[in-house]
Amino acid sequence: KEHKLFIMEAMWMKFTPGMQKAMELIKSGEVGVPSFLQAGLGYSVPKDGPARFWDPELGGGALYDMAIYPVTLAQMIFGKVESMTATGLMLENGVDLHEGYTINYVGGGIAQLVTSIDFFIPPKGWLGGTKGSLEFNQPLWSPRSITLTVGKPPQPPVIEEISFEIEGAGYVPMFREVIKCILAGEIEHPLHPVSETVT
Repeated sequence: KEHKLFIMEAMWMKFTPGMQKAMELIKSGEVGVPSFLQAGLGYSVPKDGPARFWDPELGGGALYDMAIYPVTLAQMIFGKVESMTATGLMLENGVDLHEGYTINYVGGGIAQLVTSIDFFIPPKGWLGGTKGSLEFNQPLWSPRSITLTVGKPPQPPVIEEISFEIEGAGYVPMFREVIKCILAGEIEHPLHPVSETVT
């Protein structure tokens, strides 16, 4: 702020077309009141893999590298955290191998999330609401499709799969938005301000 320079955590997931559409559907009430989210990702990272996974000085572990995606998704949907519980496995040096965590949000939303660097967890999730559900298909951080399911039993559900084109490796929409902000003299992006990173 002092130097009037743009800064933003590179949370590219928020800018991907799949996440943009998902949030549009949630905000427009397509699934009703968002109530319960399950999401996660993980894979067995080789011990000689990238140091950021295994070096405690670099913040190694599943939480640091993997959890940012399911946690950010839950924050996008539910907002302010009320309480949290977690269980998992940690090495003596402080590197966490895997964990499951339940986050309760102000207003009643619940997220059950899981991350791992020692076993595979499909990178996807689903949201249950009072009128329907929304599946975040693989990969969670830039879904190639989302599936909206609505209906009122005993009537059969209406299922719609919405697919998306991914530009490059998926970062392009974020880069485009950042360039717009910089050219406009902004110092933050409204979709992911610094306050969201701090939270």
